[in-house]
Amino acid sequence: MSMGDRYIIPESAGDEWVRPQPVDELVVDAVLENTDYDEDDLDSLSSYVDIEALVELFDDDTDATDLSFSVEDHEVTVHHTGDVDVHAQS
Repeated sequence: MSMGDRYIIPESAGDEWVRPQPVDELVVDAVLENTDYDEDDLDSLSSYVDIEALVELFDDDTDATDLSFSVEDHEVTVHHTGDVDVHAQS
């Protein structure tokens, strides 16, 4: 299954209507919202994380609850719930 087949609505959306997003778009959007980077500043997501591992995070039969990786000077954690945390590395 490819990333394009995985659309996610983060649990943190609650009752608010949010359109489902492809997992790669969800991660990149979170990085852009929480950093001073522009999309042109970043390499493709596959440069930062194993795409298969990211997609598998959302499989129903996985035991994984989150996946962390670095994007430039930020730590990104993608949760099985679809939430994405982005924090500057110390």
